Amino acid sequence: SAGRRVTDPDSPPVRIVRMRDIDDEYRAGLELRSTRDSLTAVLNSQLDPHVALHARRDAEGRITDFVYAAANPAAFAYLQRGREEIIGRGVREVFGEGDASANMMTWCSAVIDTGEPFSLDDAVFVSAVSGTPRRFDLRVTAFAPESVSVTWRDVTERYEAQSRLE
Repeated sequence: SAGRRVTDPDSPPVRIVRMRDIDDEYRAGLELRSTRDSLTAVLNSQLDPHVALHARRDAEGRITDFVYAAANPAAFAYLQRGREEIIGRGVREVFGEGDASANMMTWCSAVIDTGEPFSLDDAVFVSAVSGTPRRFDLRVTAFAPESVSVTWRDVTERYEAQSRLE
């Protein structure tokens, strides 16, 4: 409520108050919080690593990095880094200027530029974590104008087991 004090020398002081019903806004806020909590629970329950990245652009509008906006526990575990080491930092800051960063920049930029999802299956890369060749399935999709969702699965053991059977 907002109010102002009104005085008249011949009358006692009076306060005029304007009120409005905020029940609908309060309920909408509760619903929004509940939806956000549910989406966070879904993200956190995924077995595969999953991160949300937001494009960082220079003065000319070129994408210079992707900043980690969110990550699930599987991503923190796979990357062997804590929340404070990832969230709010850029891909290049976290992984340096190697192939992992360059590839992620290329894939995520393409998704931002085209709006088309990007998918790789059974691709071989040197892991930025272990430094050894690993096989990955990777998915990158846009979920906002300047943001992408990235999920991956290390399929090295599956590939090796299948190779032994052949």
